[in-house]
Amino acid sequence: MLYAMESLVPHVGNIDRMQEECDVLALTLARYDKVTLSEFKSVMFASLRSLLPSRWNMEHENAWTWFWECVEKKVEANRQFPSQYHRCLRSFLSRLDEDTLAVFKLEVFETFFANSEQSQLFLRAANKRLQYIMGRILTIMADIYTKTHDAVIAISALGLLHAAGLQRNPLVLSRE
Repeated sequence: MLYAMESLVPHVGNIDRMQEECDVLALTLARYDKVTLSEFKSVMFASLRSLLPSRWNMEHENAWTWFWECVEKKVEANRQFPSQYHRCLRSFLSRLDEDTLAVFKLEVFETFFANSEQSQLFLRAANKRLQYIMGRILTIMADIYTKTHDAVIAISALGLLHAAGLQRNPLVLSRE
């Protein structure tokens, strides 16, 4: 929960980013049988009151209540999905042989380029590199259900690594 608070609080003014962080929190909490977010709220409020005894007032109480209600609503709305999606992903990937998986990886990018032509200006790579990137994404997708924090870091690193490197390489969409 502490990692989540570090990510949630700075982004309270950006609803899209807050939703992403709540989704990550829902993924993290999915590994535990029973998590009662309202109990965390009580602990959080007690901690905040003790850390800020002279400055804490009703405005702080109301702001933090609003914040936590937003987080709780967003997390609870998605609590059932991680286990369902994890099973579906494992089932899907287990049915693909190596050749089918290689074709699938390229088809993802072909669909992406067809739907977002301007993306080709920013993502230029040979098919082998596109397959590598999609392979990493699939691995990270599987890991996000069991190693959520590490997977979030890995997807950010993958994006940063390849966004910079891919702009210098020509785009090749033919099958190799």
